[in-house]
Amino acid sequence: MKKLISILTNKYLLVLLIAGGWLMFFDPYNFMAQRKVSEQIETFKRDKAFYEAEIEALDYERDRLYNDAEELERYAREKYKMKKKGEDVFVIVKETD
Repeated sequence: MKKLISILTNKYLLVLLIAGGWLMFFDPYNFMAQRKVSEQIETFKRDKAFYEAEIEALDYERDRLYNDAEELERYAREKYKMKKKGEDVFVIVKETD
């Protein structure tokens, strides 16, 4: 018991415990804030990977549209409902319940 009291009354240990408690709970950059920032960084990294993949896919599609006339025609027909002269286009709308 006396050894425990002597350890707790050690001024260096008390300062260390108080400083550690302050940094863990009361500091603006405390443990919980750091954890939240780390989670946000991971989310941003996942978003970055997703958007880089999307950019790569769109670059590939853009290159195909610029270099292939048949692909450009297919895209215009599907996306913008374009047609040739004398041709009829039937748009089928699927009902959703």
